[in-house]
Parts: sequence; C-alpha cells; structure tokens
Amino acid sequence: MQKQLKISDISKLLGVSAEGIRKFVKLGVVEVHADPQTNYRTFYPMDVTALLRSRMFRAMGFSLQQTAELINDSDIEDVTQSMRKQEKVLEHEILWNKHLIAHMRGIRNTLERLNENLCLCELSVRPAMYRLALEYDGVFLGNAHVRKTISKWNALSGLIDMSLLYNKDELLAGKNSGKWGVAILEEHTVFLKPEDYRQCDYYPSVPCVHTIVSESGGEFDAHKSLSHLFLYMKEKNIHLSGDIVSRSIMAIHKNKEYRRYRQIWAPYF
Repeated sequence: MQKQLKISDISKLLGVSAEGIRKFVKLGVVEVHADPQTNYRTFYPMDVTALLRSRMFRAMGFSLQQTAELINDSDIEDVTQSMRKQEKVLEHEILWNKHLIAHMRGIRNTLERLNENLCLCELSVRPAMYRLALEYDGVFLGNAHVRKTISKWNALSGLIDMSLLYNKDELLAGKNSGKWGVAILEEHTVFLKPEDYRQCDYYPSVPCVHTIVSESGGEFDAHKSLSHLFLYMKEKNIHLSGDIVSRSIMAIHKNKEYRRYRQIWAPYF
C-alpha cells in the first residue's frame, strides 16, 4: 500500500499553500484520495512528484492552465514544442531586462555624480539616439502619425526618456522655446521595428558639449538654463553646430517645486 500524505504534509514539504495545492487538484494535476480509516483527503508520493514538476513549469513562466496541460500531456513532442516557445519568451525577457538594467545603470551613475557635475561643462560624445517630436506647430500630440507611433513606444516606457530640443537657429535668434519629445538610445532600438521610428529624427553620436541642468516649477527658460554652456563655448572658442538635445533623468518634489534634471548635448565645431 502506498504511503499516504495529508495536504498539510505536502504543504510543509514543498512550501506550497493548501490553497495552492487545491488549485492543482482542481486542474487535474494531482488527484486527491480519501483515507478509508479517517476519511481525510490524502495524496500519494507520485502526487508530490507531479507537484514538483508543476512548480518547475510555473518557474519557467507557464500559466496554471498550461502547466496542467503539460503534466497531463502524453505526447512528448507537444511538451517539447511548448518548451521551445517558452524558451523564446524567456530569452526576450532576459534581453529586455539586460537593456533595462543598462538604461537604469546609466541614469544612476549620472545621478550619483549629480552634485559635482551640475552645470559643469565638458567635451563629450553624445550617444546616438532616436527622438520622436511630440509637438508640431505648437500643438502637443497633434499629429496622427505621432499618436500612432507613441502608442507603440509606450511598451518601452522603461527605456524612453522625455526630451526637450532647442532649435539652433531659434536659439541664436534669441528665441526661448523648446520642443518636447521622447528619446530612446540607439542601442535600445532592438525592440522596435523600422516603422516604429520612421517618424523620428535620428541624432548620431557626435562630439558635443555636455552638461546637466536643473529647473523647477514651470520654468523652461533656455537662455537662463544654458547660459553657463554658452559661456563655456565662448571661452573655448567653439560654436554651436546643430540643435541642442536633452533628456530628462530625474524629477522630484512633484507636489512642491517639481525640480527636474536634464542632460544636455550641444554639438559644436
């Protein structure tokens, strides 16, 4: 006669709640038996094996329903095919997490040196990026193609940043307006299809003057925020050669002063 185990025994053995075991029973992963002497619900050792296998499938990312189907499937080819598909899902998740960590690490490294680098100008190389303009003729999200594209970019929210662009000609003419958009570094576009950034502007990796600025409230005064940058360029006898691109790296105190920090890249010659 097989050894019979109570649901509490299996729960302690596998670290699965009694409610979790009942879900597997309901799906047909394990079969509950009645002890003829006590009439308690019991399980056999082979049920423990099935539960262990079920936990493995769940750890692999299969749903409860998929797990039940895999446990009860008698066709090895069906099981291996399901595993093959799930491998691709996990590989994509691993790739996504690698890019997410890289993006987060880049921002964290910048923030850790924020106090020493705030308003400090240095010659650097701007990372290549794609930028989707959200303003057209002063209208925010007024372009149908932009609305369609941003809906696809939303899936990559962990990899995109708000971006304020200052047009070179407007800046040199004394104008103070910047245009809002979102930007993604070129290295992260592996998750996008070509049509997903067809409406975007590409900013290649070029030598720039890099700085970090801080703004608060509703302040978007380009000449005030960038005055130290223009002074640096004048001292270095270098000149602005294109639009100034920025990306937001942090915003705090939303309910108070709403302070924002942005990285700035100004191309020069």
